[in-house]
Amino acid sequence: YFSYEITTPWKLIGSFSTILQNKFMINAEIEQTDYSFTRMYSDYYSFSEENNQINDTYTEATNIRVGGEVNLNPFKLRAGYALYGSPYKDNPEYETENYSAGVGIDFGGTFFDMSYTLSKTSGDYAMYNPNTEPHASVNSEKHYLLFTLGFRY
Repeated sequence: YFSYEITTPWKLIGSFSTILQNKFMINAEIEQTDYSFTRMYSDYYSFSEENNQINDTYTEATNIRVGGEVNLNPFKLRAGYALYGSPYKDNPEYETENYSAGVGIDFGGTFFDMSYTLSKTSGDYAMYNPNTEPHASVNSEKHYLLFTLGFRY
């Protein structure tokens, strides 16, 4: 087997959350991540080419997340928005936006949640090498539906 280590990018995160009148919860978070700081190490291989490629390909990105919840016992209504900045140096427009909404029902010791997320990504895409033509303008939409059944003990 081949043993190696990976150092993942650093992150700086600031967040805020508040509860109003025991009915409303609001939260916001901003995150700065430098993907170019990812490194690979091994005693048996230098990884210099791979680390240079990582440094040449990736950059810093800012991610923003906001959300809220309304508590209408036993129901909970939730909504959120997230913007994930592009980690790519050559494609700064490659951002992802997430819109989410959900509802939950609290039965005391049991709860049921349902959420929907629309994830939209757009940017330029090159099949093999970003320095060659042609580039395709890609707009992607993904839809996620999640159901959760939970038990408190």
